[in-house]
Amino acid sequence: MADQPTRETTKTGTVVPVAFDADENVTSIAFEAEGLSFRILQKGRGIDLMELLNEEVSITGVFGKDKEGALAVLVKSYKMAGAAGMEDEDLGLDLGPGE
Repeated sequence: MADQPTRETTKTGTVVPVAFDADENVTSIAFEAEGLSFRILQKGRGIDLMELLNEEVSITGVFGKDKEGALAVLVKSYKMAGAAGMEDEDLGLDLGPGE
C-alpha cells in the first residue's frame, strides 16, 4: 500500500460485495469492520474471500489506504469468525500445497 508501514493487524467483520458486472456477477468485494469499509485487494488470500460473501471472518493483513487514497486491506490470512481451533481443511478451504 502507498507509503505506509506494513504492520499486520487482525480485525473481525463481514465480507460484502461492492461491484458487479453486466450479468450481476460480483467483481469487487470489501471488508466491513469497526464501522469502516476496506476494499479487499484481489491478491494472495484476498482472492479466496470471493467465496465468503456476507460471512463474518477474522482477517489478518495490512490495513491502510491504496494509491487512490481509499481504505483497503491486503489479506495475509483469514478464518471464519467463531472457528477457533479449526484447521483450514475443516472449513472446506483449498489453500493449495503446503498451506
